Amino acid sequence: MTDASPYDRAMRAFFPYDPAILAELRRELAGLDELWRRRETTLRALAAPGSLAAADAPLPDARFVSMYAGQALGTALDHLAAWRSLLNGPTLPMVAHLTLIRGSLEGAVRCRWHVDPTKDAGTRVGRGFAARRADQVERSKYEASKEAPPGPERTSGKSAIERLAELDDPDAVRARDAAGIGPVGYTKITNLMIDYGLERPYRLASALAHGQEWPLLTMHVLESGRPASDPKVQEGILTASEPAALELTLTALGAVRVALEDLEAYRSRAVLR
Repeated sequence: MTDASPYDRAMRAFFPYDPAILAELRRELAGLDELWRRRETTLRALAAPGSLAAADAPLPDARFVSMYAGQALGTALDHLAAWRSLLNGPTLPMVAHLTLIRGSLEGAVRCRWHVDPTKDAGTRVGRGFAARRADQVERSKYEASKEAPPGPERTSGKSAIERLAELDDPDAVRARDAAGIGPVGYTKITNLMIDYGLERPYRLASALAHGQEWPLLTMHVLESGRPASDPKVQEGILTASEPAALELTLTALGAVRVALEDLEAYRSRAVLR
């Protein structure tokens, strides 16, 4: 781990964080609250006449587009806010914060996928249905888990299986087809990273978060003061790679800003025809 403040003698694993990079990270993430305010303003306002959201609105359950795009962007911002909180705390982790950066990248590209202005209304709403279905499939696995304790008989609401039955009802499928909403697969997140030019930072952040070896080349290594137990193994102490953390943070922040702009354009901007 790394120390955001002076060296902590009680914790030998802590090392000073580069003060210039720490200050830049804090400065870059200081504007998150304004990004969150813009997201809330966009989602609470009615879709502007002539906007893509207004064009999608007549289709069945077009609300899924804004709903899932907004949720994805919200998680992206929340992950960056958690990273900002760590940066203002007494200590910083060695790699755990990269899971937060990775989460923000995931939310950003998923938001953009939902509101993609290059697709027609049927495809965007179809993606909303794909997200809805993937959502309920995961819920069904959770509800069916053998770890689930016995609960009281449900008196309201519907189970995931019931929700999936509604989505897959032949009449509902035919109605969507008639409205121009074709079946869309729920694109894997790695494929989205490739589509939006974020594959390398995403793979790097993911590998570090999962404890893989190859990305450790991006880390700083301090020589160990003791002889190696195996002559073929180099011993050392890994510290956080401040330049990598800064680069990945700036990449994630840029991705979130673009996603927010796409969401704002989808709901608030009239489209020239």
